[in-house]
Amino acid sequence: MKPIDVLLLSREDIVALDLTPDQVVDAVTKALDEHAAGTYEMKPKIGVHPIATHPANFIHAMPGYLKDMDACGLKWVGAFARNGERGLPNVSGVQIFNDTATGIPLAIMECAYLTGLRTAAVSAIVARECAPEGAHTLGLVGCGFEGTKHLRFLTHEIPSLTTVRLYDIRPEAVARLADEAADYFDGEIVRCDDLAECLNGADVLMTCTDGSAQVVHPEFFKPGAVAVGIEGGCAFTAEALQSADKFVVDDEELT
Repeated sequence: MKPIDVLLLSREDIVALDLTPDQVVDAVTKALDEHAAGTYEMKPKIGVHPIATHPANFIHAMPGYLKDMDACGLKWVGAFARNGERGLPNVSGVQIFNDTATGIPLAIMECAYLTGLRTAAVSAIVARECAPEGAHTLGLVGCGFEGTKHLRFLTHEIPSLTTVRLYDIRPEAVARLADEAADYFDGEIVRCDDLAECLNGADVLMTCTDGSAQVVHPEFFKPGAVAVGIEGGCAFTAEALQSADKFVVDDEELT
């Protein structure tokens, strides 16, 4: 029997690829197109929820197959809200890529960085298509890893943005992201002291929190604004959700 060579890719290996927003958005767009065309297989997430340290903790198994892209694999990813207190990343896991002809694993890779890119790309595509024409203000709550990637992709996909407002319960995270964003965003970067200052009246509202607190209220929304929340829980109050005119989802059967 022939030996099987499996490529092992660390986070550093993936970061070194220096994938651009254009490259990631292109790949994610193709995957979304396959989803719309039905040329995919993706079961609902299954997982476990070790909630001893936080009610939002989870580890999910996420298999998927894309026929036209000839791609098949499995992501085993966890998010633990208090890992930052331990000096550890909140999101961690591995991703396996299989050969579609033989089923043999071709690569095993760190998945947290890829998850950040993929999630930000989906959010940016949705915001780009749903934001009001000429959207110029983005309010971003949560300046951790996901917030960092979302700001990069949102400003890339919505070039009309001229102002971004940043808020996080950690002022140092806001300062770090503001400094980083200045390298690729030419508009105004506002470091906000509270949620209302960040979100009120923004054209695009983006939350990248742990979802354990419902902090987004209906009075923050102006007519025509679009809001995207990626947390495992929900950062929007029931009143904010009830005030929405439309919800955009990727799979109506699972809602």
